[in-house]
Amino acid sequence: LALEKELRSRFADFSPTVMLYGFIDRIDERDGALHILDYKTGRLKLPGKETSKNFWENHSFFTTLQTLKEQYRRDRTAVAFEDLDEQVRYVRKMLPSIQLPFYLVLSRSFCEDNYNMRARDAALVDLRDSCDEKPLFADMELQEDLRYTYCENLLWLFFAALVRIPAFYAVQDEDTCKYCPYQGLCCL
Repeated sequence: LALEKELRSRFADFSPTVMLYGFIDRIDERDGALHILDYKTGRLKLPGKETSKNFWENHSFFTTLQTLKEQYRRDRTAVAFEDLDEQVRYVRKMLPSIQLPFYLVLSRSFCEDNYNMRARDAALVDLRDSCDEKPLFADMELQEDLRYTYCENLLWLFFAALVRIPAFYAVQDEDTCKYCPYQGLCCL
């Protein structure tokens, strides 16, 4: 349906409203559902199927996130950075990237406006080795509304953590530093 589509969308779930921007490699329709595809030529870092399933089905985590979000809406200072950071660390352990959740949120209004439906899933396409698709939700029986709510809450978490962070601090970890885009600017 679409190739190399540039998308912009307002993320009103965060105050002040944030503009999301990105390029989606491909949007497909399969069996009456939309799928967002992102081509990858490098090595894919993916969680195991069980780790991913455990993450998306961890309703306790997403309930905590929703509670933090509601507290934050009432009073930004009521949510300590440490509380947000704890949740961010959990996400980083369970999910190697928030790119696919970001793409689902980014594509929502475009898909609804142009195709009268939302994307059901997003996947990385491994162009380096197998051309296999690595979907975000795979065969999980997670309701579509929950998928979007969870993805929106993940984005909210990262925006809130960025706003509430007391100062930028460098992580002293060789694996992280090796791929950091700010490596040339960093004093480590």
